Amino acid sequence: DAFQAHRHAGQRPAGGGNSARRHRGAKVVEGCGIVVPPEDAAAFAEAIAALANDAGRRSALGRAGRHYAEEHLGRDAVLGGLDTRLKHVLETD
Repeated sequence: DAFQAHRHAGQRPAGGGNSARRHRGAKVVEGCGIVVPPEDAAAFAEAIAALANDAGRRSALGRAGRHYAEEHLGRDAVLGGLDTRLKHVLETD
């Protein structure tokens, strides 16, 4: 998987911020979490501490991540995109 996401203990799935270690080929969605360099434990710990100490930021990042997932990764979005691509393929044949 492109991200190893870590949730702060005790957060609701829809309302907590994420931190992630970025790997080659990872897609970063601006405003949906904190990205730190791979293998940088200090930066990762700092990101976790920043989220742990800022409930408003955690909540905002969690909402943004959920909104992105629903809009771009949800069933309707994926099937709608597939439908559009299939129609394009059929029209070009």
